Amino acid sequence: MPGWLPGAVLGGAALASGLLAGLLWGFACAVVPGMRRAGPDASVAVFRGVNAVIVRPVFLLALLGAPLLAGVGLVLVVADARAAVPCAAAGLAGLLATLAITVAVNVPINERLARAALGTAGARAAAWALVDGPWHRANRVRTATATAGAVLLLVATQVAA
Repeated sequence: MPGWLPGAVLGGAALASGLLAGLLWGFACAVVPGMRRAGPDASVAVFRGVNAVIVRPVFLLALLGAPLLAGVGLVLVVADARAAVPCAAAGLAGLLATLAITVAVNVPINERLARAALGTAGARAAAWALVDGPWHRANRVRTATATAGAVLLLVATQVAA
């Protein structure tokens, strides 16, 4: 195996994780707070629109590709650069936590929002409360786990070099 391969794979995983963390951070610090200012009616409509378009290959490449590359990178460093194993394993754990939070919390809320009957102002306010409450809290946690994953994978690339 070429000596540069573990670092390259871990670097790709770190890049994908960083892109994902940036997207999630954007929602945490700007998108959801900005929608909060717009009120429930506009926010629910926009959030439904975002949910309808986000599941695309470019997003899935980061969400699923980052942990996949991190797993491959971990296997490579086990075989070739053992000192990088702890950081690579911790980075992978951060990405798996990000994926688990997404699947367990954020996606079900997105699906609930997509199915919600929004005929009254109260229904729209209740739907928005799901996003501005539990969805937003989970998003902040997965932003931290994706960021930690990216940082740890970057460290692993340096240790593997």
